[in-house]
Amino acid sequence: MYPDFNEAIQCELLLWLGRLACAGANRLTESPATCRQTSTLYNCSMCDKQLPRRSQTSPITDTDSNGLISNLANLSKLPQLHRLGKPRVAAMLAIERALRHCEEQAHLDLTASVLGQCCLQALRSSSRDLRIAAGYDTSTYSARTSLTASRHTLPSFLRIDLDDVTLRRNRVSALDFLRNLSEKSELASQETCILAWGQIARYVDAFSAPGLARF
Repeated sequence: MYPDFNEAIQCELLLWLGRLACAGANRLTESPATCRQTSTLYNCSMCDKQLPRRSQTSPITDTDSNGLISNLANLSKLPQLHRLGKPRVAAMLAIERALRHCEEQAHLDLTASVLGQCCLQALRSSSRDLRIAAGYDTSTYSARTSLTASRHTLPSFLRIDLDDVTLRRNRVSALDFLRNLSEKSELASQETCILAWGQIARYVDAFSAPGLARF
């Protein structure tokens, strides 16, 4: 993937790909806090909020959303990307942004969509950075500063503005996935489960998802 570019440039390109969704939703603004020529020069007024984002409020058009997500889905399946460390994390962050601005329910099905499977696969990864980007909110990858700011992908599938069938299916799938993952004895799996459960708790209350209380 982008063999003529070094790793840092590959990451920048992937991060900008995610910000196309923010731009398409008219949410991308220039940040006055920096003048560096990096993707952090622009922030999304929705995606870059530090508070939990239980719902999506600024979608891009279906045509733009489908095209962007189709490209990200194709990228996520490239064998070359799976062999790369930081670019794979950057791709996961781009996926998170695209999903935040997406209304198409087919793309937001955790178990049936390509990007949902990509997220679940990342939660099982040996890369801690990738698991962080996929599942929980402690820090994230930035192309130039490594782990810095809050991002996460799994909660994108738990937004309260999804239709009832998709939302319930996603909640059950996420809890079942983490329950199965928690049975593994590896320390990495245990860390993923603990922090991912914390993320789910921020988006799903015990009343609407009784299975969460059993954990």
